Amino acid sequence: MRRPRFAPATGGFTLVELLVVIAIIGVLVALLLPAVQAARDAARRTQCASNLRNLALGLANHHDAKGHYPPPAMVRENTNDEPLKDLRLFANWAIMVLPYVEQQALYDRFKIDDQTRLYDTKNDVNREPRGQQLEIMLCPSDPGGGQKFEGSGGNWARGNYGLNGFQFWPNAWLVREAQGNPLGDAGDFSKYVDLNIGMGGISKPRMDATRISDGTTNTIMLAEMRIGLGPRDRRGVWAMGMCGSNFHCRHAANGVSGPNDCKGTDDIYGQPDILADVGAETLWSECMYTDTNASGQSVVRSLHVGGAFVAMADGSVRFASDFIEGGRIAGGAYIGSSPADVADENFGVWQRLNVAADAKIVESAGDF
Repeated sequence: MRRPRFAPATGGFTLVELLVVIAIIGVLVALLLPAVQAARDAARRTQCASNLRNLALGLANHHDAKGHYPPPAMVRENTNDEPLKDLRLFANWAIMVLPYVEQQALYDRFKIDDQTRLYDTKNDVNREPRGQQLEIMLCPSDPGGGQKFEGSGGNWARGNYGLNGFQFWPNAWLVREAQGNPLGDAGDFSKYVDLNIGMGGISKPRMDATRISDGTTNTIMLAEMRIGLGPRDRRGVWAMGMCGSNFHCRHAANGVSGPNDCKGTDDIYGQPDILADVGAETLWSECMYTDTNASGQSVVRSLHVGGAFVAMADGSVRFASDFIEGGRIAGGAYIGSSPADVADENFGVWQRLNVAADAKIVESAGDF
């Protein structure tokens, strides 16, 4: 029998059927993308919290080995050294903890003594080690980790974790009081020192666990910080012992009500350069405005939705909500500058968590 010249097609798809399949695939992809993104965000949050926990354990191991925690920054005896500017930067907590987080080799590459600074315009022997990027210092949720800070000699690697330093403006005379030296006519401040030292003074008396009278489970040791938005923004620099770079100060005072507080501004040395590079509008939109040309205040910040991670002095990690009770600190400059600051109705949860010896405990087994 002869077959017909044109046999009907079998097993194929019509154009309409193909378009329907493509549309269904598109819908499925659209449904899956948020789930994939959420999984990635969760993984980044987990890694960020893990880094904080490991750093906190490293600080605890330093305490076990040395009998005290490392200070936010080291200053020389009988000098006017202060961490407000970058002229006299020496060792600090992040460098001193390196041997206790499996970074002994990097620690050994730093050369710091009374005559050798962390950076120097003539013989910059620490340029190479301070530029080492460390995964343990970076929160993967912050995209700024690959952009180094190029001020103060340049080649400064970034970091996202700051030591809970203290709650005052870290100028020379307040630093001396934190070190145990009398203030003379400014001695009224001495009665409030325990409310301002956070996890420790600048140098000595050094902070040890016995001075955390609130208990290690009730005191913040480390908190997140965001990396600066431009190459001349020194916020989030792991090896730089300055407020806003690798330790926090006045982060529970001077109108700062808690993590990611958009009303709270940072005081950062080099502020004119930051404004020139990034612009005021962008800084405000990112809640990272800076209004003072000296590193004297830093807000705890993160890019996580709803809050920021903190590590307690016992090594546990918790999530501090953006809506944590922040109290009302009347004195402004530092906690305790007004006696009303420490009244129960004014000393909020955020203040209680950040001060090691206020005798005001926050009972919580979870986040805040």
